[in-house]
Order: sequence, then structure tokens, then C-alpha cells
Amino acid sequence: MPRYLVTSQTTLVRDAPARASRNDASSGATFDIVTADSLLTAATVFHQRSVTSPNRPRLVSVEELFDIDPHTLTDEALVGALTSAEPAVDLDGYGSEDAPLYDEPDDFLSAVCDVVDALRNSDVVPGLTITLSRDYDGVADYCMVEIADGATRSYRAAGSELRGLIEDSRLSGRDAVISTARAIVLIAFHHHLL
Repeated sequence: MPRYLVTSQTTLVRDAPARASRNDASSGATFDIVTADSLLTAATVFHQRSVTSPNRPRLVSVEELFDIDPHTLTDEALVGALTSAEPAVDLDGYGSEDAPLYDEPDDFLSAVCDVVDALRNSDVVPGLTITLSRDYDGVADYCMVEIADGATRSYRAAGSELRGLIEDSRLSGRDAVISTARAIVLIAFHHHLL
């Protein structure tokens, strides 16, 4: 059953712009998570809970939380997401079968960027982007895994070394690309970016 984040305010700031900083705890907003069949039902449940409150809150927003359990995300589901997205990821198009993909930096970074695009475009991880940080020699050594949430106008990010972008750095070919997709989803999940 879907979960919804209900944002409300009981203390209104007189000079605050409309809906400013609605995800900011300092704005006087309170956040409740409601499990319901639909967005309308979530708002109704919240209303029923708060109707007896002496200082009845003003409803600011209700949004569906994106819940994903990466531990139940199968390799088949990842392959489907990667190959059905536009542009599709060629699972066998990176590196060679003889050497681990992680040991081939250009191919690995190309695979990472393509996997991120496919996960975002297939809606497995909406709003997903990645920014690679390069040292003075132009070698990528760190990255930021980012979620730009258009619905809440919020941005969340977590840093990772490049080694964190693949579950098993000894893999090559198709298995390495799937391992990369799984690692990126796990970063987003464990850092509460979703």
C-alpha cells in the first residue's frame, strides 16, 4: 500500500512567502507519514486525525513517497530497466570480457553515466543524476549521486568514491553493468535520497 508524506503547519509566519521552505523543519511545518490507498484517502486520514486538535493544522501538501526496496530488485528487473530505457544500455558494450570493467576507467565511467541515465529514464530512480569530480590530472576520483525531486522542489545528494559505484569490482561485461546499476540504487536507498 502506498505511503504519503503529509506536510502541515500549525504556526503560520505572517511575512513568509506562500509555501516557502515547505520541506524545511524551521518553517513550522510538521511531517506525517500516512499509509493509504490513494492521495485523497491520505488527506482524509490526516484530516480525521487532526480534527480534534485544539490548534488545527493547515494542510500544505500531500505527496506520494517513492518506496523501493533494492534488496527485492532482481537482476531481471534491472536488465529490463537498463535495456528498455531511452537510450538503452548495451549490457555487453563496455570493457572486455577478459578484464574487470572497474579496471578500465574510461569504459567504467561511460557505463556509470549510461546506467544512471537508464535508471532515471526508466523511472526506477526518478530524478537520478551523477556528477563526477576530477582531480588536477583530469582523472575522476569521486562522485555525487543526486536526486532532483521536481514534485517537492528538493535536491538530495550523497558522495561516493568510484569504487562504491560497483558492488563487485572483479566483474566484467554484462555482470559488471548490472552490478553497477545495483550499487547506484543501493547508494540512493542507504543515503535516503529516494
